Amino acid sequence: NDTRVRLRTKPNLTSDTWAFLSRGDKVLIKDKSAEPFIIDGESWYWYKVDHPNYPDGWVYGKYVDIVE
Repeated sequence: NDTRVRLRTKPNLTSDTWAFLSRGDKVLIKDKSAEPFIIDGESWYWYKVDHPNYPDGWVYGKYVDIVE
């Protein structure tokens, strides 16, 4: 739900970035972090996602719209 979201190698801000996802990119959620992570006073989980063009990576939950 943002124009340029980092797909990270691990669920934290210091890990490397695999790629940048764009608004509207569809991913499959495979896992989520055990605990929420606080960034700028907001608490969200990290989600491990599968994207067809990149290795599995982690996206901060604030930038994921979950559709069932």
